[in-house]
Amino acid sequence: MAIALFQELLDKGISPDVHMCNVILNGLCKAGRLKTAEDFFQHIVINNHRLDACTYNIMISGLCKEGRFDEAISLLSKMKGNGFSPDTISYETIVRALLSRNEDEQAKRLLREMISQGLLGRGNKDFESVEAILEESFALLKGQSISSDA
Repeated sequence: MAIALFQELLDKGISPDVHMCNVILNGLCKAGRLKTAEDFFQHIVINNHRLDACTYNIMISGLCKEGRFDEAISLLSKMKGNGFSPDTISYETIVRALLSRNEDEQAKRLLREMISQGLLGRGNKDFESVEAILEESFALLKGQSISSDA
């Protein structure tokens, strides 16, 4: 229905904005229609509709919910390549999904990447090293992941 409305707008010469595209993508992902969401995402990319970090985050979340971590990480890289800066949500979505599947090493690698980009750390604490930030963040997220599964 939403895609039909999107196409109707295009047929009438109305170019939907990024928010409308995000609402459609989010709805498709939440409805479990990831393949349709992927096709729609490709459509808006190919046809040069405006995207934002939220657009990518919606797709990253949808991929993670389906356990498609490699594709989510690949999309994170494409996001960077297309001029968008992944934010805390981009990384945390993947890290939490990895932790829920006990993919701890991949999660730690992404946490290190977050630290190197200044997306992770505590302004009110003195950390002696990147490893200290990593270990505290990993422990916090791992604890939240375990408790949310129980």
